Amino acid sequence: MKICLLLILVGFDLLAGGWRERDYSADLARRLGGDVELAVRGDTGAVEGFCDVVTDSLAVEVEFASKWKEAPSQALLYARCLGKTPAIGLIWEPHEDSRYLRRLLAVLKDVRPSVVVILIEKRKR
Repeated sequence: MKICLLLILVGFDLLAGGWRERDYSADLARRLGGDVELAVRGDTGAVEGFCDVVTDSLAVEVEFASKWKEAPSQALLYARCLGKTPAIGLIWEPHEDSRYLRRLLAVLKDVRPSVVVILIEKRKR
């Protein structure tokens, strides 16, 4: 079975300090030319949640690596509601968080539609 995952390594030039998920989301949106925290409405018109980053083609859920389990369902829901490709922006430290990336990729390997995974390197304090 073919795995269709796109891995994009994104290097960030952020100020040192305690960056929050929303800070990484805002920077990613700027780099991708997208919007931040877009309200997503479902079939009934009710707000289903807020997509972290939305571009012309992607609905991106941004999560720290240790919270990876929350990202797939949100990315798939937001992408479905918005008619976009689902994507996950995983904030990680390559030397510390590789186990989370492996688990995420294992879960996504059979998911259709394919999910784009964007690796966002965590800033050092």
